[in-house]
Amino acid sequence: MASFTEGGVVTFDTPVNGVVGLIPPDWGYYFDGRLDLLDEAGEWFYDKSGGKIYIYAPGGLDPNNLTVEGAYYEYGIRIFWQPDNVSVSDLDFRQQTLDGANVNQCDNVTIRNNHFSLAKRSGVNME
Repeated sequence: MASFTEGGVVTFDTPVNGVVGLIPPDWGYYFDGRLDLLDEAGEWFYDKSGGKIYIYAPGGLDPNNLTVEGAYYEYGIRIFWQPDNVSVSDLDFRQQTLDGANVNQCDNVTIRNNHFSLAKRSGVNME
């Protein structure tokens, strides 16, 4: 990196290998994983060594006075690769980062009387 201006411009003096290929100099960039760049409502940073999560609360509110929830697990339950004849019932699945229930390559799976809320992709995904 040639230079970085806080809240301003990042300049690279050579091309950078990005996720989808070579990113040329003088192009746009996005950084995450740095506490000092937390500057927009909804952004967060996890300090692994300190075991703390920092958030930039909406409206300049103090996050200590808010209820803050986060999701960690991709699936509430994942039934994968031939565990046949499975029944899932009377459970509450909340805030999975992918699916509440994910069923893949199984036969005779019954999912009934469950509650699914705030899954990022779907409540039930049968692939």
